[in-house]
Amino acid sequence: MKKKMSYIYIFKSFLIICGPKGRFIIDLKSKVLNSKIFLNNNELFFIDYDKKTYEERLIGLLQNSIRGVNLSFSKKVSLVGIGFRCWTIFENSKKFLIVKTSLSKDCIIYVPQTIDVFCLNSTTIFIMGIEKADVNSFVLSIKRIKKPNFYKQKGIFLENEIIKTKVGKKM
Repeated sequence: MKKKMSYIYIFKSFLIICGPKGRFIIDLKSKVLNSKIFLNNNELFFIDYDKKTYEERLIGLLQNSIRGVNLSFSKKVSLVGIGFRCWTIFENSKKFLIVKTSLSKDCIIYVPQTIDVFCLNSTTIFIMGIEKADVNSFVLSIKRIKKPNFYKQKGIFLENEIIKTKVGKKM
C-alpha cells in the first residue's frame, strides 16, 4: 500500500501545501500582518505577532488547507419540491450547474475549477473541493436561488440541515 504524503514548502512569502488531492498556496503577506513564519523539523514557528487573533486565523487556515489537500471538503445539497431538478453540462472545458426550480427560467451557475460538482440524482447535488471557503460560498450561491418555504418544507437545503416547520392558520 502506497503511503500518501503532504508536503509544506516556503517560497519567498508564499506557503505551499501539496497533497494527493491538489495544492494550496497561501500568501503570507496578505493573510498575516507583521509576522514571520519559519519551518524547522516539520514544525511551524510564528514570531512577532501583534495580536493573538492573527495567529488563530492562520492556524485555522493551515489546518483547513492541510485537511483539504489530503481529504477535501464536501457538502450535499437536496432540492425538495415539485419541479426541482438539477444537472451539469460541459461547454468549452467549462462546467455549469443548471438548477430548475419553480422560477420561470432555469438558473445556470458557473462551477469554478477548484470545485467538483456531481449530480447524484435529479434532486441531489454533491459538491467537493480542496478550499473550504470556495465550497461554502458555492453552496450558498445555490441556496440563494430559491428561498425555502418553512410551511411546506420545500426549497433548497443541506443534507443534515434541520428544518423547523411553521404551523399554518388553524380554524
